Amino acid sequence: MFYPETAIMRILIATEASSTTRSAIELLQRIGLPEHSQVTLLTVLQPLRGLAHTDDERDALREIAQSAQAEAEQELEKVIDRIAGRPWPVETAVREGDAAQESIAAAEASGADR
Repeated sequence: MFYPETAIMRILIATEASSTTRSAIELLQRIGLPEHSQVTLLTVLQPLRGLAHTDDERDALREIAQSAQAEAEQELEKVIDRIAGRPWPVETAVREGDAAQESIAAAEASGADR
């Protein structure tokens, strides 16, 4: 695919452990982005708030949330490893909330192309 040398593409990929994510990464590698492109990999975690009623339950949920955050960050690093050798920077983001709303917010924040 041809892109002008000065073109900058901003791409957001919402990731999860699925074949769709793997397909998106494979496509990204094949299409040949402009050198100055920027890619953001996003994972959205479901919030655990509101499920706890006692301090012990809140502490347990906080630990679960921290563990989920760390696991999501590790998974994003694995995705970055799969696209090693790319000429464009890859950023990662882990958000908490509704997947659709957070994906839209992340796209707007990163200036992702539409």
